[in-house]
Amino acid sequence: MDCAYIKIPFRYKELALINQDMLKEQLSRAKPPVVTVLHHAPQRGLLHYTGDPERDFLRAYDGSEGLGRLLMRYRDKLAAVVYGHLHEYSRSRVAVIEGIPHVNAYPVHRDATGLAVIEVSNTGEARIFFIS
Repeated sequence: MDCAYIKIPFRYKELALINQDMLKEQLSRAKPPVVTVLHHAPQRGLLHYTGDPERDFLRAYDGSEGLGRLLMRYRDKLAAVVYGHLHEYSRSRVAVIEGIPHVNAYPVHRDATGLAVIEVSNTGEARIFFIS
């Protein structure tokens, strides 16, 4: 529903490409370890589908699998990816995709016990734990 609250002078696909270009520029300059924070889930596998096509479409609508592909190209720099938008409709609180932890930022998730803390070591390894 986020698209209902904003008015932009672009089509949504154009906006997704603009966002991808900005993220690519940021990742290309960043020194590891990097924690990337996104509004939308960057991977289809993070969505918990309800079976209701309209509701599932609206939850995923503003996302872009292009963001996920871009992140995987820079996986050697990434310690973790944090995303929102899905609220409790994320498949899990933390999912590891191609070695990169993806964290649902919303504490309203059904398995949430409190705040998520991401600790990144000097080697770039991420440890994720929750504080109640």
